[in-house]
Amino acid sequence: MTNRLRVARAEHRLSQMQTASAAQIGFNRYWRIENGYTDPTPEEREALAQALSATVDQLFPFTPTGNASEVA
Repeated sequence: MTNRLRVARAEHRLSQMQTASAAQIGFNRYWRIENGYTDPTPEEREALAQALSATVDQLFPFTPTGNASEVA
């Protein structure tokens, strides 16, 4: 899978730190999301999309829009 988050960040010429700050996400958390070690929460997906002037579907096309932990 292409890392759309990394591509969008590079297109905006932002560092990981700048992107994390713009999305109000801690740097370590952002790094883990961008490198595929953890999935972002729905709130984090929204914040990252806004920070990178994109839609959630553009950045995370293969993730559900709801919180998986809410589905029982």
